[in-house]
Amino acid sequence: MGSTCAAGICNFVTNGDFESGDFTGWSLLDCGYMFTIVAGIGGVQHGTHAAYTGCPTAAPTTLAQIISGLTVGQTYTMTAYYNGFGFGTPDGVAFFVNGVAIASRINQGNSNGWFPVNGSFTASTTSAVFSFTFSDDSVYCGVDNIVIV
Repeated sequence: MGSTCAAGICNFVTNGDFESGDFTGWSLLDCGYMFTIVAGIGGVQHGTHAAYTGCPTAAPTTLAQIISGLTVGQTYTMTAYYNGFGFGTPDGVAFFVNGVAIASRINQGNSNGWFPVNGSFTASTTSAVFSFTFSDDSVYCGVDNIVIV
């Protein structure tokens, strides 16, 4: 997928806020139990939708997409928001570029709220696989408002 630019700033993630109400731009891997949820039901960080998992097995749930239009040698910053909804530990999310971890939030514990997750990477190619994986204990957790600039 290509980048989306506004006011000269490009976000390389397609549908990182899940405002399409579905997983347009994403490929679902592993567990296969993902859903978007609207504000008011479980809460979102921004807008009206977020990505949630409630994987009924111990397998992790992963969403991935190809980001393109990168400049080799340039460093990019990723910001996202994670909520474990206070279900206790273990819980968490990790973000990857081409299989290399760039950020994570682990064991939010009993805290219910949207917490920022920040990371960065330096592009080695003009396109890359960007993904995130939930590593919870089969309880609901969510990600919202993913931006790579």
